[in-house]
Amino acid sequence: MKKIYFIITLVMATFTLHAQRWINLTYTNTVTSIARTGTSWWVGTTGGLMKYDTADQSVTLYNCGNSELPADYINDLTVDDNGTLWVATHNGLARHENGPQFSVFSPATGSLYSKNVLFARYEKGKGLWIATDTALTFYDGNTWLHYFEDDQGNKLENISYIYPVPGYGVIYANDNQIKSLDHNGKFSDSQFPGTGARGIAYDAMNNLYVADWNANGGFYEQTSSWNYFDRDNSPLPDNQIYDVRNDGRMNVYFLHNNGFSMKTGSGNYWNIETENTDNRLDGLITTAIYPDTIGALGLAGGLLPYTFKESYDGGYSSYFTFSSVVNLNKSDLESNSVWSVIFRNGKKYIGTRSVSIWDVDNHLIKRYNSVSNNPIGSMDVDIFGRIWCADRGSRNEGTGTSFAMIDHGKVTDLKLDSILGFPISGVDAIQWETTGISGNDTTGKLWISYYGNRDGIAWYNGKTWNTFPDTTRVPQGFTQFVTDNNGVKWFATMGGIYSYDGKKLTDYWNIAPIHQATCVAKDKNGNLWFGGKPDEQSGWKGGLAKFDGSTWILDDKGNSSLPDMYVTSIAVDSSGTIWAGTHNGGILKMKWPNSIVISQGKDSPLDNNDIVKIAVDIATNDVWIINRNAGIFVYNENGILHTAVQNQLDTQDNNQIILNQHYPNPFTESTTFSFIIPKTQGTVPVSVNVYNIVGQKVKTLVNSRKTPGKYSVQFHAVGLIPGIYFYQLKAGNYSAFKKMLLIH
Repeated sequence: MKKIYFIITLVMATFTLHAQRWINLTYTNTVTSIARTGTSWWVGTTGGLMKYDTADQSVTLYNCGNSELPADYINDLTVDDNGTLWVATHNGLARHENGPQFSVFSPATGSLYSKNVLFARYEKGKGLWIATDTALTFYDGNTWLHYFEDDQGNKLENISYIYPVPGYGVIYANDNQIKSLDHNGKFSDSQFPGTGARGIAYDAMNNLYVADWNANGGFYEQTSSWNYFDRDNSPLPDNQIYDVRNDGRMNVYFLHNNGFSMKTGSGNYWNIETENTDNRLDGLITTAIYPDTIGALGLAGGLLPYTFKESYDGGYSSYFTFSSVVNLNKSDLESNSVWSVIFRNGKKYIGTRSVSIWDVDNHLIKRYNSVSNNPIGSMDVDIFGRIWCADRGSRNEGTGTSFAMIDHGKVTDLKLDSILGFPISGVDAIQWETTGISGNDTTGKLWISYYGNRDGIAWYNGKTWNTFPDTTRVPQGFTQFVTDNNGVKWFATMGGIYSYDGKKLTDYWNIAPIHQATCVAKDKNGNLWFGGKPDEQSGWKGGLAKFDGSTWILDDKGNSSLPDMYVTSIAVDSSGTIWAGTHNGGILKMKWPNSIVISQGKDSPLDNNDIVKIAVDIATNDVWIINRNAGIFVYNENGILHTAVQNQLDTQDNNQIILNQHYPNPFTESTTFSFIIPKTQGTVPVSVNVYNIVGQKVKTLVNSRKTPGKYSVQFHAVGLIPGIYFYQLKAGNYSAFKKMLLIH
């Protein structure tokens, strides 16, 4: 039987002040959706939300760090009858209110039963249809109506597309079927002959179009029956269709990899715009399309968003012009897939698709590709500033990697076969060890974990490479190591825990409570902490193991606050707080006798609960957290962040105005803003204003014309009550908001 239902009252979301301590650095050029309100184009990305105003050509970026947006990964955008923008994210549904203010609807507010909102589409005159990974939901502005199963008992999980039909209800794709649901709760089956839907739309003749996602692609048209079209029997330029949309004139648009094609509602005339027909699309990998009722068409891609304007002259004309080209990068990350962060000599070395070097202000200095141009896996930096890196491979799958050294800009491919004297497939861990008494000593060793026909550990002392003797129970590679207060080295390996005093190698397989050790760290008291990966089939436990030199203690989900038995990374900050990242539970933050869990939607803007790596910048005590496929999140215990939300290239190479994060934050009496006007902008009118939580202006700090350069402005909060405030920079066509917290 059909299961709905739960009609509930709207509960407004509250904003967590802990988010003031976070910033996130993400690559935002992957566009997922486009919408338009008035003169503004909205662009949803995997790293936040961009607003482009065609009236003044200003660009504003919203993310978890500078707004109340619940997640940076945007799934979908839609606009209601009042012109209000709704944002579907990985962490709830958001309604845009004003500036950086959003109302958030999620399980925490009692509005939805799942926080992962896949689609949000508005049915004109009726309300909002929402697809999550557990239900299909309708919201009429007052109540929420939830459908979990259809009338045949099929669960409405992971719906792949929804299309509201004005006055009727919604058509949706689920489990390779196309079905509909009306406002009386009646389900209907369209008997769709394809394998699934990438897009659904009607034309002016009430013909239904469904893009198929099977290997052959193409689309189906439902008139009196279902008809199939592809490149062989239609003007389609490409069988792979990624979305289908219609505009207010009921023209149907098909999004392709490098452009789009269109079928008019008045007949069978096709217009095709791809890189082959319009050189303005050259190189654009299109990922989102939005035909508006006013005749404007938005088209965006993985590299740059474009805005086109249609021209009608007694019918459809294929004349399109650019109205804007905007770069969405808000940080110098070139990918959200980050694998390593290293801090050396005031610089940050970040491994993504390449190795990038950032300065103390998080501006990109240099970027190096790997020898094979594959993504970087493991890397470390020695005391001389040489970067040792390997691209990503798989020990289990036998996928090989290259191993290289970067010294003074020169990338050298290191042939391990010849170095070690036997065949090597790749390197999956690299770690530099300073062997002197002081961290500034210029003596040390480079350690690597290698695999191939032979797996193991090798080290380089600056002159020769060495390996352990081929005896029984030698480590078959390591994931990480630390040196204890007695100078003994402890290896975490996927084959157990080992210690090495320079002469003797000791195996702790039958002693330590962890058999697959993923990471290790030493706390301020000299205790060792090992993270583990569980294996139920073998009966091996994961968790977090502490060793004080004589006793092992295992923290797991049963006897501690540990949120997941698969621990991926451990770090210790300068205050002695231990940070343990997990595979599916977020982070356990421990400082005796207290511990808390930091996870997605709970005291953090994390995009998901899969933590790849945690690293601490001891100079600032900033905790850098790599979130799987979601970039980097930075946290500071005291609420003082030394990094900018919007990081750009050095001003000499950058043509964009920059508003940096203020410092300190939170603040008690005063805080300082800084912004940069590059030489390419020339002299521009600049204003800096401060607003309260309801949008009222409380102070104007700058209102004059400025020449290119770097400026700082101090804000004194005299007479203001504690709470959240916003400051806005307008400089020429540039506009941006940021949030700050005034405390007692």
